[in-house]
Amino acid sequence: MVSQILIPTGRQGTSEVLAHMARLVRESAREPLVRHMSVDLVRSVYASHYADVVWGLKNFFMRHFRFIDEPDEMIAAPSRLLRAIREAGAAWGDCDDAAVLAAAMLYSLGFGVRFRAVIEQPDGSFGHVFAEYKAPDSSLWLIFDPTVPFRPTYDSSLLQEV
Repeated sequence: MVSQILIPTGRQGTSEVLAHMARLVRESAREPLVRHMSVDLVRSVYASHYADVVWGLKNFFMRHFRFIDEPDEMIAAPSRLLRAIREAGAAWGDCDDAAVLAAAMLYSLGFGVRFRAVIEQPDGSFGHVFAEYKAPDSSLWLIFDPTVPFRPTYDSSLLQEV
């Protein structure tokens, strides 16, 4: 499933997209394929701490997710992306696809997740989104953004809890 929604411009549009992404994560995290592949990921890494799970997920993205720019705003369901990975070895998407997939997998494993939209545009919309996570034994929110090889900082942002 791919969601294509009418997006108002500016901050309102970004807020609506983030809310849609949060709903998609809550729904997808219960799907058997998302849960199964998330648990398999945990089994595939020597996980003595939650940080090991996150490292495994980052590695999973580096091996199986190809970042592309989409001319139209579409958000692929995590199960669709995971099916592509299972069948073809890789899935393609932009930053919102990566954020939703990562958030759904982390959420299905009991992590707290939220989205952060950054890089404010002149019209008030935002140019990039990523997931943040909080391990079940922590109160610290950390960035999960497999689309950039470094830990970025941003001047302004919008948040959406899942």
